This record gives sequence, C-alpha cells and structure tokens, in this order.
Amino acid sequence: MNLTAPAYFDSGIWFPETAARDKRAHLVWSEAAKNDAINAAAATTDSNPFAKFPDWVARCVAAWNGTFLDAGCGYGRVSIPLLKSNPKLRCVGVDASPVMLEKFVQLANDHGVGDRVELYCGNLESLPFPESQFESVLSCAVLLHVPKNEAKTILAELRRVLAKNGRLVLAGSFPNVFNPEGFVNLRHNRLQGKNGPVRVYTRSEVKRLFNDFSSVDVEAHQMIVLPRSIGSLRLPFGAVARAANKYCSQNFIGTFKHSNFFVNHHDVIATK
Repeated sequence: MNLTAPAYFDSGIWFPETAARDKRAHLVWSEAAKNDAINAAAATTDSNPFAKFPDWVARCVAAWNGTFLDAGCGYGRVSIPLLKSNPKLRCVGVDASPVMLEKFVQLANDHGVGDRVELYCGNLESLPFPESQFESVLSCAVLLHVPKNEAKTILAELRRVLAKNGRLVLAGSFPNVFNPEGFVNLRHNRLQGKNGPVRVYTRSEVKRLFNDFSSVDVEAHQMIVLPRSIGSLRLPFGAVARAANKYCSQNFIGTFKHSNFFVNHHDVIATK
C-alpha cells in the first residue's frame, strides 16, 4: 500500500501512527459493529453478510482491472463479492471502524480473497494516498450518514485520489427526499457534526456536488412507493410494502430512474 503518512501494520490492517482527532465515525460504527456488524452496515437482519449486495454495481464495474479504493468499506459487503467474481481485481479498503475492518479481514480470508485486500483504518476526509492513485473508487451507503458539508469535503478527497478519467461509483449514498420514507429523514439534514443519522437529497442537489467532475450520471435502481417504516418504527404492513416496491422497481424503474419522485436513492457514476 502506497501511504503518504506514517502507519503501522497489525493483524491485517494498517493504522496511522498518529490517531485521528475526529473519532465520531469510529465510535458510532465500532459500537454498532460490536452488536451486529451485518445489520450495522447493511441494515438487515439476514445472517448472510452479502444479502443486500447491489447487483447494479457488479454490472457497472465488471470491466474494472487493477486496484480500486473502497471508501467506507465496512466489513467488505460490496468489495468481497466483487473480488470473488473478478480475479483480476485488488481492493484497498478504508474505514474508520477497526471492528468493521477486523470482520473484513475474517470474511476476506474465509472467502479466499484475503491476498487481494489491503485495509487502512482512518477517516475519509483525509486519505493517506497520493493524488491520482486509483483508477476506480467505490463507496456504498457511507455519505448518507454524514452532514452535507462533510459529504462535500469527502467527495473532494475522493476526487483527489482518483486518476484522470478515473471513475467514481457511489451506491446508496444519496437517499431521495421525495418518497414516502424520505420525508421523515428530512429533519436530519439540519443536524451538524453528528455521524449516523440519514440525510436526504434531491436529484439536483446531488448533481451540483459533482460540478468538478468531467461527467456525472445520476440514476436510481429501486423505487419506494409504499413506506416500510416511519423513521425507526417498522410498519405492520411492511411485507406488503416491500412486495409493492419490488414490483414497481422491476416494472417501472425505467420510467423513474432519472426522477425526483418515488425512487429510493440517487446513485452516481462520475468521471474525473
């Protein structure tokens, strides 16, 4: 791993010699991972760590070669399936939680891809890598948990380490405000300095975040027409809602994928 800051190696993970002052993400996600790493990172009670793997990402990165950066990698819920499906890929994963990274090491070894993984424990706002280090960068369900001004800072840092004409893929990072579940999270947008609560976006807000990129595609891959929950309160007809949302996603996403309405997330593919 090509690092620009002093670090030491322990149990399959690189750690900075000088600990980060900002420990918010570390504290939030390490505590959550101690209780249930899969539920913390993937928001599911399924025991399969890859149960909510975003299939559209696999199609998007099928042609990738070499080393990609997984920013906010968690326990490897996206990277490990990608590595298993493509033996030419290598992954550098960065996450603030050592507990998540320990789980990544275990799962990567269990699934036979540990020799193609390098992990660093640190924050995304200041990455210890040279400029233009990676041809490809992936981040899944990370930016939605940080205040919007911090999301902008992290995107600038991801752009810095991305090579010219390199591609940035952001899955589940910008929840849509205009669906039956998004409105409830709108109140979190005013929270400053707190890691964890879900922030929501309009499609135009997301596009503006990528003004410094040469191109950006913003589209959706899932629809929410009926709410499964209201905030943390699960609704009694959740199974019906999930079935309706799945049906609409399969049959109508082509119409709504560039819409502000009824879509779940504004997913992004951007080129530097």
